[in-house]
Amino acid sequence: MELLISIIIPFYNTPKRYIEKCLDSLCSQTYSKIEILIVDDGSTIEYANMLDEIKKDLRIKVFHKSNGGVSSARNYALKKAAGDYICFVDSDDWVEPEFVQTLVDSLERNESQLAVCNWIAEFAERKTVIDKKQGKMENYNQDEAYHVILCSTEIQGFLCNKIFKKNLITQFLNENYHYCEDLVFVLHYLKNVNRMSYSSLQLYHYRQMEGNATSNFAYNKKIITLLSAYQEVESIYKELKLKELPLVKKNILKIALNLKARYKLSKAKDIEFLKKNKKVIDKYLSENIFSTNISIAEKINIILTWMMPVFMFRIKCKLLKRSI
Repeated sequence: MELLISIIIPFYNTPKRYIEKCLDSLCSQTYSKIEILIVDDGSTIEYANMLDEIKKDLRIKVFHKSNGGVSSARNYALKKAAGDYICFVDSDDWVEPEFVQTLVDSLERNESQLAVCNWIAEFAERKTVIDKKQGKMENYNQDEAYHVILCSTEIQGFLCNKIFKKNLITQFLNENYHYCEDLVFVLHYLKNVNRMSYSSLQLYHYRQMEGNATSNFAYNKKIITLLSAYQEVESIYKELKLKELPLVKKNILKIALNLKARYKLSKAKDIEFLKKNKKVIDKYLSENIFSTNISIAEKINIILTWMMPVFMFRIKCKLLKRSI
């Protein structure tokens, strides 16, 4: 007997052509027993009405709420979801027809508690043709899962290339975090996972647009939450005594130095942030410099970034072809 899958889509003023492409891909799934929960997170009247108009499949449910952020929208849907399994999809992305079926099969055939597929970044209106004959399946125990979530570019801490068992979700997304909130959610979920299955098939299309939240963020109150989120990541790895803890600490230092550069470029006046960020840098700088887990080249990069944060930040943005 097929189990019901709840697919959660947070929505905020997404262009019609994007949300239609997203919904078309979900309604065309080879696994048909799904419910699609779209949570309109305070969109303008025009977009809110558009959502109601394009709801052409009985499996689509639209909810309207006041603006609270993407985590608030996802949490709202989690409380409404009737499915045994949960998937998350962003409103401007799309998936392959076998997306849900592959993830469900991965869970059930491998007796896993978390299943993941590969993903691909899509730029502009390009659509990548996926080779579906080259996929491979890998299984990870809990410790291995904590490693690849942090280190693998194919798996990562995203929500949207995964399927979760609803009865194992014991913690909602932190609505105070605006970055890395998905990673924190996944890491807490992994505490209830004995086995994670991964399919190398690229079944999730992530729309990458110039200037979006993940590729171009200036200093502001939201980006500061990235530091708090990653400190929670550290607490999880410390609690479980995982070997990746030095890597997490290195990432926290990099985030703090990055925020320092962004702050200087913004010419903001936030003394409270400066004091907090300085404490983080002071704490993690010596730990990283004297760590035996970090290469000499990385240590030199850290020292140069500490001494010349804005200069190093500009160079990195130029290399990555990102605007400041």
